[in-house]
Amino acid sequence: MIVGRNLETQELLTALHSSRPEFVVVYGRRRVGKTYLIDTVYRDYIAFRHAGLPPMKGTPKKKLQRQLSAFAMSLAHCGVDVPSSGFDSWTKAFLALECYLDRFPSNQRVVIFLDELPWMDTTSSLFLDAFGLFWNNYLCFHDNMLLAVTGSASSWILDHLVDNNEGFYRRVTHHILLKPFSLDDCSRLLQSNEVHLSTYEVAQIYMAFGGIPFYLNFFMPGESVAQGIDRILFGAGAPLYEEFTSLFSSQFASPDTYESIVRILAKKNMGFSAEEIAEAMKLKPSGSFYDMLRALQRSCIIEQYSLFGQNKRETRFKLADPFCFFYLKQVEPHRDETHYWMNHVSSQSASTHYDYGFELLCFNHVEQIKKALGIGGISSFCYPFLGSVDGTKAQLDLVLRRQDNVVNLIEVKWRNNEYAMDKEEHLKMEHRKEVLSASLKKRESIQPVLMTTFGLKAGDYRSDFSRVLTLEDLLG
Repeated sequence: MIVGRNLETQELLTALHSSRPEFVVVYGRRRVGKTYLIDTVYRDYIAFRHAGLPPMKGTPKKKLQRQLSAFAMSLAHCGVDVPSSGFDSWTKAFLALECYLDRFPSNQRVVIFLDELPWMDTTSSLFLDAFGLFWNNYLCFHDNMLLAVTGSASSWILDHLVDNNEGFYRRVTHHILLKPFSLDDCSRLLQSNEVHLSTYEVAQIYMAFGGIPFYLNFFMPGESVAQGIDRILFGAGAPLYEEFTSLFSSQFASPDTYESIVRILAKKNMGFSAEEIAEAMKLKPSGSFYDMLRALQRSCIIEQYSLFGQNKRETRFKLADPFCFFYLKQVEPHRDETHYWMNHVSSQSASTHYDYGFELLCFNHVEQIKKALGIGGISSFCYPFLGSVDGTKAQLDLVLRRQDNVVNLIEVKWRNNEYAMDKEEHLKMEHRKEVLSASLKKRESIQPVLMTTFGLKAGDYRSDFSRVLTLEDLLG
């Protein structure tokens, strides 16, 4: 059963039921569910299925032979008589696949599924040349053929297939970026696995794992969130003990460099400019460096944004992947302590994590916040804000600048009960409004919004907010 993915499933079915050859590309972060989606939607139509092997060290020749041997094995599983010596080039490998596909009648829809395609393109393998011939000289002339490919290396997919201006120019007929689950989808997936939790508990899971279905499937019925986190992440036998390192090695050619960028971004909630990141890494902000930032962004691991009131060209980058943040801040320093999270879930460190994790959750659910405010159809821009008045700084979690000249100042507060607004917080809010007001146009007005877990406790300062939203509003 597929949870969520309604639009993606509909697009895949549209391609399946067309009367022409289709080239479908699904890409996105590792473990986000690309393979499962294709396998589930196209299950009854897949005539050939092959998955590229994960990158490994070795000479280009050995890497090529390893991939070709695996491809030959996939053909052999389909009953193809593969030469005893295997293949020595991708051209011969795809030719053998063409001969196999010729067996199918022209009125039968035939799906060829190549999973993790970027892994097959090893150094000096001439893979893209052979793959291009496979589509341009064979598949595109067979109306019954549908080629579906996936890849975690999103930049490879976009650069070589989707945005390619040469051999694959306008060849891809459908391309789908598969994003992490929303909070609502996370809740429904857990429920489908008989893991019944409150929205508060699902939010805690999201702040540790993000909306990654593969990770969520490790949770078991009857265990608390803290028990599950300990079992899945802490201790040498934990299922995701090596996941952080694998996340980069499976998607990027120089994983250590990409990992270093993420480690830097984890140090500051509001992130850094590209120049600041490069300086911290003792690199020059060259074209290849910006390519790395773009690759991380395409994989939904980092986010690029502009601070409110600043030049849009002066952008910053922040860590957008909850799993990476939780791992670096909480797991890595204690990864061999098997019951660490259960023993520290009420600590100050955990409280700090939830403060930022909830801010990130809201940052990733701006559309749900807009819907809850009744402004889903109004064009708007979302920014964090950093400003000052008379030398006194103010930092705002989220600011929604709307086309109807209203600016929503969104105060994000994670609490285990109703949020109680006291005089100190009231004065801070007044100062934030003052600082924000100094950056607005005269025609714009401020409407403060409280985004919290269980609502606002009745008190003297309730009128500080025009609206109060809770976790349940993020399920919309």
